[in-house]
Amino acid sequence: MKHYFLLTLFLLTTSLNIHADYDRDILMFLLKQVKNPPVEKYANYGIYRKGDILFCEGNSVLAETSNAAAEMILDGKYSEAVKLIEDSLVHAPLFLPFRYNLGIAYYFISDYDKSLLNLNKAALIVPDYYMIYTQIGHAKALSGKLEDAAREYRKALRLNPEYLDGYIFTGDIYLSQNRISMAERYYNRAIEIDPFFNNARIGKAKILFVKESYYKAYQEFLLIDTKTDYDKSLHYYLAECAYKLQDYEIAYLNYEKLLEFRNSRFFLTISLSLIQHKRDLSRKFYEQIKEGIE
Repeated sequence: MKHYFLLTLFLLTTSLNIHADYDRDILMFLLKQVKNPPVEKYANYGIYRKGDILFCEGNSVLAETSNAAAEMILDGKYSEAVKLIEDSLVHAPLFLPFRYNLGIAYYFISDYDKSLLNLNKAALIVPDYYMIYTQIGHAKALSGKLEDAAREYRKALRLNPEYLDGYIFTGDIYLSQNRISMAERYYNRAIEIDPFFNNARIGKAKILFVKESYYKAYQEFLLIDTKTDYDKSLHYYLAECAYKLQDYEIAYLNYEKLLEFRNSRFFLTISLSLIQHKRDLSRKFYEQIKEGIE
């Protein structure tokens, strides 16, 4: 392959005297290919997902680099992950975990244009992978393009109708627009598939919260099984309900629990310092009441 590129370079160089208008950028491209031969033959082998993030099997340099960046994202080291992946892209521009994880890292640092650029490239690499459209939906939602976000979530659902969180993400968009019946339709669809799906039950309880039925919402939130996987925003809504009902102990405990997940996407939509303030205020009221009883 390298000899082929060098021969091509020689032929192009000798022909430039005849074709003066030949695009010289092609020469630079070919020189770059000789220096950095493509490695896409390894592209998407042995890939698996932890939460939203893609990891690779094996101990190749490509896999180890990708996994190191993936761990950085999970640890909240988004800028470091961006730098590592960007430096590695020249060697594997079509490697799915690089493009996909880079798109996620970029929306965590609020660079939505670069996030979408990389996620859309990931969609070109593997057009039928539903999680790519989920991440595009997240980037769109975070940038305020809610209708576009819902469209991307529905695209993910068309590719995987059993993807339960896709129904929840879509319902959450409609709930944020106060389109209650549409939100409920999507939450109910997830419950039809799995009656015990925590996030669908959380969604239904959030509808009660939005309707200001705080006691009913509070009761529903308390029934969520937190020993299995669940949307960590549960702790926010449970704390808010408890605070409004003057159950300051439960409010304090759930604000405190929520802060354990500060690297979650939830904290891209609400201030960390605000949650800390609410926690401290709830603790203050709880301790005052406790002292009064004693």
